[in-house]
Amino acid sequence: MCLVQLQFIASALSAREHNFQSRAFFCKLITSQQTTHPVTNNLTVSIPQSVVWLLRLASNPTLSRSLQSDPVAFAAWYATVGGIINWPEPVVEVQRSERAKRLSLDRMMKLLSQVNYTFPGRANAAHARMLLEGYAVHAWVQRHSGEFIALAVSHQETFDSVLNVSDTVLETLSPFAGRVIELARVLGLSALEQDILSFAFLTTVSDELSAVFEQLASDRWTARVLWSVLFETSLEDLTKAFEESRKSTMDYVKTSNDDLRDHFFAHPVIGPLDAYQWILLISAHSERHTKQIAEVKADPNFPKE
Repeated sequence: MCLVQLQFIASALSAREHNFQSRAFFCKLITSQQTTHPVTNNLTVSIPQSVVWLLRLASNPTLSRSLQSDPVAFAAWYATVGGIINWPEPVVEVQRSERAKRLSLDRMMKLLSQVNYTFPGRANAAHARMLLEGYAVHAWVQRHSGEFIALAVSHQETFDSVLNVSDTVLETLSPFAGRVIELARVLGLSALEQDILSFAFLTTVSDELSAVFEQLASDRWTARVLWSVLFETSLEDLTKAFEESRKSTMDYVKTSNDDLRDHFFAHPVIGPLDAYQWILLISAHSERHTKQIAEVKADPNFPKE
């Protein structure tokens, strides 16, 4: 299953520092480190689960080694979650050295271009600095693969327990997460379907993180485990979630007498859409990705098994 297929599933669902002492500290840390992006209705897309998803990638040996082999992907990963890792002293020394450098944004952008990094969207000095730091840390990670995976596993387990809290706490951490939870309640989504919906929002607004997942999905070996690791489920359950949600959407369209023009939910990129527009978007979005999948499968190099 590829990223476009997963977003295909999500489009159907849419219509229907290192002091680990207290839960309060974790909540504060997650809030400060989670991926955030503005949307057109002044609500910021912030997905607390993104921290755990990225740690799961680094924790799985197959996915982690793929991540480690690509400095661009690792730098993007590091820029998002590198600040929450309790790194060993050699890495801390690298971080100190990088942070001591006084570089202008133009200079940082030139350095990033030299390593073939394309900055998606508007440049941000703080983010550019974290990317450069990620490139520097990448050298250590390549030499200490096992130690890096162990660090990711340790932090993933801790953050998994932190996010295993009530919806009320998540709504407090992120107003946007609260909106997704509210939508999931109305549509009767399962926990897996809610995660898929949140993931779709994340990869829609973040080209950078979308590229990380896309790279892992493009390799036949990592693609086999990517989605089951990410959502801690099976590909069969993911397929079932899509089929059930699509059937529910089709049944609703066939039988509903609701005023679809009077119910709204904001798309993270397009902005507010009414329910009728969402249904049209689902159809067009699904058709687009179906054709993409067919095109990929028609390639003579596509694996037959």
